[in-house]
Amino acid sequence: MERKEVLHGDSLPKPGFSFLKKLSLERGLVIVGAANLLNSLFGGVFWLYAASLVKTVNEYGYLNYLVSIANILKIFILLGLNTTVTTLLAKGREEIVQESNLVVLAAFILLSMVVSLNNWVIILLLTEAFLLMSVAEILGRKSYKEYFLVMAGYRATQIVLGYLFFIYQGALGLLIGYSSAFIFFSYRFISSLKQCSLHLNILKQNFSFTFFTFLSQLSATIVTFLDKVIIPSLFQDVSFGFKVLGFFQLANQFFWLLNVVPLSIFNYLLPEEASGAKKKNIFTVGALTSILLALVNLSLSPIVIKHLFPNFTEAIPLTQLLGFAVVPATIAYVYRAKFFSKLWSLDVLIGNLIFVVAEVGGLYLVRYRLGLMGLGYILLGSQALTALYYTFRGMNKGEI
Repeated sequence: MERKEVLHGDSLPKPGFSFLKKLSLERGLVIVGAANLLNSLFGGVFWLYAASLVKTVNEYGYLNYLVSIANILKIFILLGLNTTVTTLLAKGREEIVQESNLVVLAAFILLSMVVSLNNWVIILLLTEAFLLMSVAEILGRKSYKEYFLVMAGYRATQIVLGYLFFIYQGALGLLIGYSSAFIFFSYRFISSLKQCSLHLNILKQNFSFTFFTFLSQLSATIVTFLDKVIIPSLFQDVSFGFKVLGFFQLANQFFWLLNVVPLSIFNYLLPEEASGAKKKNIFTVGALTSILLALVNLSLSPIVIKHLFPNFTEAIPLTQLLGFAVVPATIAYVYRAKFFSKLWSLDVLIGNLIFVVAEVGGLYLVRYRLGLMGLGYILLGSQALTALYYTFRGMNKGEI
């Protein structure tokens, strides 16, 4: 009797994707990439629009200072469990969702009891942690269409709420709108709390992976946000420090718009390789795309800043320089995904620590002697050192 294969869901042939197949591009990667592109664009629009709304560069720097503190503390709520959920759920371990979400909720309650913070910063911690756990489950189930809707949706909501709250609350309203938007897209986390398990068997079995993942995420978050906390402290005049941070952060927003390429690769590659799939062409596609985007940023960023952000023209050279940091960042994200998929979280941790030591050490040694460009050279050099380490480890492990 002839056997007929039944196709379901994402396995059905999709019109319009045959061309992508010819280019050796995976449909899932395209969807994840599009989601991260919109997410980065909307996120960039939010903060760039915020730069045009606030009265001074100092005020813009202070807002980013508060958000950076919240993002560092957020890791002590997530505890590395979002990556654990994505990795183990892709391997078929369903129980990990309920176990991890319960621990995250307990961690938030504990942190809010022992740390004294602005009320809206606490709400930002809560809502973003819930959202990231929801996104982790979505990626672990390879529900890439849902991922697209969530990633684009919450950023669009932030823009709308941020503007509405700004009208009534000023600069604080931007923070209120930014944090409030997360909760609307945390439905998977909220619904999972009804079925939370007090038995943490899967987490106990994977404690080592989760622990090193937590340390890796802590170091990665420090990589992203600690400089925004440190920069104001480099100056005796704190107000001038927030002004420098304002210029630096505007340039950084352009870098994070470009960073959609390495982030998309990581989010797509982790569940795919964790489930046993091999995606050998991803590295080449990502590297070439990141080089192209860096060149586009070099040409267009001065025009954009001059016309839309005339108060931030001092940041133009720094913005052009930081665009090239996306190339080593892409290399690093590819290897992070490969290492995490094989539960080699210690290698990711070491790479992140290399970045932290290089950047923090550079900031305190150079301080502001080289001006804004000095900050850019430190960030670019730290990204390059990290990429070199991951490449070396990847070659030793046969992952290249």
